[in-house]
Amino acid sequence: MRSYSRSSLMGEHATEQSESAPAGLIRIRPPSELAIALKQRRPIRGDQAIAERPDGTRVPFMAFPTPLYDASDALVGAVNMLIGISERQPRRAR
Repeated sequence: MRSYSRSSLMGEHATEQSESAPAGLIRIRPPSELAIALKQRRPIRGDQAIAERPDGTRVPFMAFPTPLYDASDALVGAVNMLIGISERQPRRAR
């Protein structure tokens, strides 16, 4: 199991060089749904996004990030369930 510090999840927008971005441009990635859920201290339900695989193919998914709290309402962790929705998307002509 991999764990992340709160500061690494809540940090500034990440930047990345992507194969699909035009040459010389860097795409700015908005904060993750998990970071938003932690910052707002609430679960987020059913937002859709697209993940890009290393080979450049894109896969649509729905995210369900949920912060976890102990009995004293202290944040103790989070669960982020990702559900692939490729089968729900219409197939594009090749």
